[in-house]
Amino acid sequence: MMKRGRFESKESVADASTLRREFLVYFRTRPVYKNLDHREEMPAPLVLRDDPSLLFTNAGMAQYKPYYLGVKAPPFPRLVTCQPCLRTTDVEKVGTTPRHLTFFEMLGNFSFGSKSYFKAQAIFMALEFLTEFLKMDPNRLWVTVFQGDEEVPADEESRDFWREAGIPADRILARGKEDNFWKMGETGPCGPCTEIYYRLTEKALPGDEEKSLEIWNLVFMEYNRRGEGKLERLPERGVDTGMGLERLCAVVNGYTSVFETHLLAPLVQHYLNLFEKKDPKERVKVAQICADHLRAVCFTMAENIRPSNVKHGYVVRRLIRRAVRYGVKMGMSRPFFHTGVNTLVGKSTDMDMTYLPNFRERSYLIWKAIEAEETAFFRTLEVGTRYFEEKISGLREDTLPGEVAFALYDTYGFPLELTIEMAREQGLKVDEEGYQREMERQRERGRRAHRVASEEWAAAGEPRASQFVGYQRLESPAHIQYIRRKNDEIIVALDVTPFYAEAGGQMGDTGEIKSLLTDARIEVLDTRHEMGTILHYGRILNGDVRVGEEVEAKVDGQRRAAIRRAHTATHLLHSALRNLLGEGATQAGSLVGPDLLRFDVHALHPISQEQLEELEQKVNEWIFQNHPVKAEEKSYEEAMASGAVALFGEKYGSTVRVVEVEGISRELCGGTHLDRTHEVGFFKITGEEGVGAGLRRLEAVTGLEALRWVQHSDRILRALSRHLSTPIISLEKKFLEHQRLLEGLRKQVQRWKARTLVESLDHLEKIGNAVGYKELEDVTPKELADVAGLFIRRNPDKAVVLGCVHEKKAYVVVAIGPNLMKEGVSARTIIHEVRDIIQGEGGGQDHFAQAGGKKVDSLSLAIQNAADSLFLQLLGPSPYGGR
Repeated sequence: MMKRGRFESKESVADASTLRREFLVYFRTRPVYKNLDHREEMPAPLVLRDDPSLLFTNAGMAQYKPYYLGVKAPPFPRLVTCQPCLRTTDVEKVGTTPRHLTFFEMLGNFSFGSKSYFKAQAIFMALEFLTEFLKMDPNRLWVTVFQGDEEVPADEESRDFWREAGIPADRILARGKEDNFWKMGETGPCGPCTEIYYRLTEKALPGDEEKSLEIWNLVFMEYNRRGEGKLERLPERGVDTGMGLERLCAVVNGYTSVFETHLLAPLVQHYLNLFEKKDPKERVKVAQICADHLRAVCFTMAENIRPSNVKHGYVVRRLIRRAVRYGVKMGMSRPFFHTGVNTLVGKSTDMDMTYLPNFRERSYLIWKAIEAEETAFFRTLEVGTRYFEEKISGLREDTLPGEVAFALYDTYGFPLELTIEMAREQGLKVDEEGYQREMERQRERGRRAHRVASEEWAAAGEPRASQFVGYQRLESPAHIQYIRRKNDEIIVALDVTPFYAEAGGQMGDTGEIKSLLTDARIEVLDTRHEMGTILHYGRILNGDVRVGEEVEAKVDGQRRAAIRRAHTATHLLHSALRNLLGEGATQAGSLVGPDLLRFDVHALHPISQEQLEELEQKVNEWIFQNHPVKAEEKSYEEAMASGAVALFGEKYGSTVRVVEVEGISRELCGGTHLDRTHEVGFFKITGEEGVGAGLRRLEAVTGLEALRWVQHSDRILRALSRHLSTPIISLEKKFLEHQRLLEGLRKQVQRWKARTLVESLDHLEKIGNAVGYKELEDVTPKELADVAGLFIRRNPDKAVVLGCVHEKKAYVVVAIGPNLMKEGVSARTIIHEVRDIIQGEGGGQDHFAQAGGKKVDSLSLAIQNAADSLFLQLLGPSPYGGR
């Protein structure tokens, strides 16, 4: 046992990195039982690849479920980890208690099988680590054990072992299944548990959870809950423990809340600084909610999860929008939540990043994505909240109808959980069954539309899994097993096929299916994975075919060869991007076709022309160096251990295909590829653009397509050279000269047009002597602003409201002369009042503001309202109150 603890007083600050390291070192090398050393394992991703029963890793043992179930042997009988986790089951308690978090790190030690250790050893090691190693006061500890029920007996063994370890009987409390029988979900491994609590004050009594913090849960895995609810014994028992790093950090440092630790306190303070001074307790609560939710969102998005309406993305969106709504209650009127990302980056250490990979390098992309999500929600939050308030004001019962909750989701983007929380604040419930009925009706409308579209199709046979032989050959005999047809359109499934079905960004093959018995021929126009098999979409060219008929399937070889060139070039481009921009430049999507390749990449900034040329240079170097390209099948674990790159969001089985360009690239990929890089021929990037927050799209061509693109560009340059009587090498200089000349002429025309329009403002409609307004025709928003500015420069003691329609949008500008500014008149205030009339947005400053919206037919009303508001501001407050 350790003689001296590292943290012996409240004054010594123990950061999370140190505590994490000490826990891992203890179980690796220094437990009380010298023969029970553990092997340290790296944490699993927050999104588990092979467990559809869980959206997120919610406990340290989640990745070890197969070991407890006995379906897979563990690499070592005893493991220790620090596992990032995400739970939203108690999200409504976050910020209101000192211990609840959605994102947290879980320290855990694990034992598998009867030949390892069980209750006694787990209890004695836990107590030694806390009291001997960390020097916690044992008198402040109290524990709970399972009291038993009709299904599972009481855990008297744990009670006895705690007594033997030195915990008095009055500090060992028995509790029921809700507290002391752990399960990770509705199904899976489970068992009784014993929990360790730390009293935050010396006077707190055992059992007082308000003045205690649960720090460690020791679960004894003995059972498996099956889908039908039946509880059965596991083939091998085991131990699964979990201790929250944030809670341990709070206790060791003498804090009473996880939000006081260095992991969360800087974020809490960041948000407190943003909020207006309202009720102090409410400000702290909301700042704590934002701090927790930001960590959860950032570390989830670091694994390439983006806000969406499905699965993992739905949780991210829900947390962002929940935080935003609470921020609005604190007076925030513009996106603010994303600003905490920099604070989170600044306090993250290198050791933290070992257990939370990819966050720092992707932090800017995450920052931009959160900002975009916030901005979108801010647009609908106010009107959605108004809709909610209107609906609850007329309620005669205590339940919000399901159709209202669905409208809030479908029209205004309010996750159901957010609506439930808003309703709860008003003392209301939500008709969740009604909400689900509305959701099902929407799905049925979609299914009905699909059925209507396919009613005319007649089917025969049964689609069964098809054997793909297209890696080895482009032609193959086969038998038809399924047909669906409408007139000459036909969909066919074969028992064996060389046709590659669209997957992983690679387009499906085209070609021909020909009967070996008759003259029937089918032109295959596309190939897809559907209905559990490979479907060939095409049209009948001649004759007819039937189920069971023997055919020859033949892929269009030239098209396949072009796709293979593009696909191998895509792997080269991916590797070149990572070399040039860093490991954060990961693939976000791709399209591989015969005519072009498209590659979406996570990138912080636009890729410059110089960088594009560098990418082209590198890829073509690798092509000319003629590297071998090979593909082989491996187990997923073996492939990842070899350094293969897996694309996030793709589903991989236990066996995967690894495509390696020797010395350059190694990726998991099921597509078709070349044998050597020189077969690509030539690679040319043809375009680069932004397609979302932190996303850039590259387009390129290969082989003969690349040659055709260069020839076409050369023709254009030569034609320009002839028309401008300028050598190709001087074209850019000549173009810039013409551009400067054209820009000068354009400015002259604009000045002339602005002066002409200002002179036409002599006929402004007026309110009083100072306020004028008018709708102008045939002007752009830029010209509208210029005219308003020129008018005010000529009339500094006046104010003007102008509007126009341009490209099916309505625009309003308000400009106020400097002499009127002294009256306290604000253009920004007026624009805020009228922008909703045209269903738009806008802003500005006190002297000038503008707005644009889609409701064109309300432009005249908006202009009139703005002019009226100006006039009322100039009148000042009424002596009788109001305006």
